[in-house]
Amino acid sequence: MNQIIKVIHVIPELKVGGVERVAMHLLQSPLKGVEYHLLVIEQADTDLVEKLPTHVLSRLHILNGKKHRPSTYFRAIEKIKEIAPDWLMASLWRAQPLIWMSRKENYKTVTCFHNTRFSHFLDKTATIFSLKNANYCFTDSQATAEFIRQFSNIRIEHLHHIIQQPQLTGVRKQKRLVYIGRLATQKGLEQGVQLIVALKRLKQVWHLDCYGPDEGALRKLQLMAKQYGVEEQIHFFGSRNPSEISTILAGYDYLLQPSPNEGMAMVVMEAMQQGTIPVVRPSGEIPQYTQDDHDSIWFEAVNDSLARRLINLADDDQLREKMRIRMKEKSSEWKDVCDELISILNQLHIA
Repeated sequence: MNQIIKVIHVIPELKVGGVERVAMHLLQSPLKGVEYHLLVIEQADTDLVEKLPTHVLSRLHILNGKKHRPSTYFRAIEKIKEIAPDWLMASLWRAQPLIWMSRKENYKTVTCFHNTRFSHFLDKTATIFSLKNANYCFTDSQATAEFIRQFSNIRIEHLHHIIQQPQLTGVRKQKRLVYIGRLATQKGLEQGVQLIVALKRLKQVWHLDCYGPDEGALRKLQLMAKQYGVEEQIHFFGSRNPSEISTILAGYDYLLQPSPNEGMAMVVMEAMQQGTIPVVRPSGEIPQYTQDDHDSIWFEAVNDSLARRLINLADDDQLREKMRIRMKEKSSEWKDVCDELISILNQLHIA
């Protein structure tokens, strides 16, 4: 196909997060036959954009609009008409009104969904209304698609949030787990504290290093760690630039992912590419690309049994290496989100 397909992808704000990271990856990657624009209707983290080259900045549009203000959405519609896309994609609930406002336009619209639950009433309302007005829905996993099918018969395509990364080498920290993500209540990070406590009961001193922005849970986690006497073993490092994630992961033996509600769980896939063994709740799509005791450790509850599994794995160098080999073999077969988006758009654009 020789025609260039022009796409606008709308997100509410540009910050450290999985959806935003995929959007930035798409923005900075060469997409054959696709002209990808990223429209941020609210604010952007300057650390994420200040070093972008000019040819990338020309396709990044930051409106600095006020949250929930009608004027923000009218300005966004004006920008969309100025760019004149063939496709409009909207991720996260605060971007969804642009799907409703575009229902009579001549471009195709896509509502993108990335979880297996709604965060709150407004998220549910905005998403369901978009599903009634959009042409398509893109989900990051089969688990997310099954959730969406409860509410709509819209055509769903899977746009897996996979960023292929080269495996890095580094010295791995012993008896340390890493968590990378938002410090939010729904992420279940209190189970990380409980795991460190369980290991302590078994006379093991392990550490948990947490990287990510505080979204309301930090103080509670700090108090919990102090209450159980493990405050010296739980560390919070704040946000890191997404470009640093692979390097961080390569420095650990284990990734902790305790969330009971996930879609693709992108950081788990990134960990596997770096040979970092996932210690995970098997939620969302995770059971489709990991296998308990084969290339990961699954858990439903934190207890002494889980702690002993970790201790035994830490004592078995050969088993850890076997798990890393399996992860490398599996991850080498994954398709990058850029290639998948090109394939989906080419297929649907001529439909």
